[in-house]
Amino acid sequence: MVHVLKPAGDLRPLGGRSKVSWPRLLLLLLLVALLVGLPLWWYLDRDDPDSLDHAVLVGQRGPGCARIVIASDESGSMEKFVQPRNNALAQLLAWAPSNLRDDDELEAVVFSGDTFVAMAPTEIKKRPALGGTPPPVDGTALVPLLNTIRRMPPSHCVQSLILLSDGIFQDLPAGLDAARQQLKDAGISNLALLVPGKNIKFEPTWQGLYPYAPPVIFDGLNSDKTGLAIGHALASITGQQLKERK
Repeated sequence: MVHVLKPAGDLRPLGGRSKVSWPRLLLLLLLVALLVGLPLWWYLDRDDPDSLDHAVLVGQRGPGCARIVIASDESGSMEKFVQPRNNALAQLLAWAPSNLRDDDELEAVVFSGDTFVAMAPTEIKKRPALGGTPPPVDGTALVPLLNTIRRMPPSHCVQSLILLSDGIFQDLPAGLDAARQQLKDAGISNLALLVPGKNIKFEPTWQGLYPYAPPVIFDGLNSDKTGLAIGHALASITGQQLKERK
């Protein structure tokens, strides 16, 4: 699920004391546990189309356009997911013109220890196309990724970042405020982390740094499932739903 970055709510304590109802407290803790666990598995059990080719975005959108940056992790731990991801991106580029707006923009980058642009920000009406990138370098770095995004030509569209990764970076920020500021400085309003496999150990500190972008797990060895994971992230960004095409 993709969330708009916004300040935390007012957490001032209420005055006075009250008695604790233990049954209610246990029920509340159970509900919290379910809600925390749900985002990790929602793609695995939903009634999806079988591929983006048979899917459509439905629902009303606001008037503003969207710039979507798809950033793919090519570090060693992600190597086996590269080809399914490339196939899914090809599906996405064929699918986008009939599902996104003409003035929406797509951008694709790949990252490891450094970041390379596979597709500069391109309006849908100009038919975006992927280019080649150099082989990955050692490491997995977040700052070069954000700096690459920040240096892209400015846009009046709302910018969102979809990460296909385990979220393990060698240079993660020190805390929640620093993480939020990094995204703001890069002009990123929405963030999603798509983790390509239920057996992958994603970064344990991720949810503490980015509580508005819980990891979403999907089958990254399957090109169609990868495409659908990206499609659902796009639907969340645009405020729509991804449904089977009738």
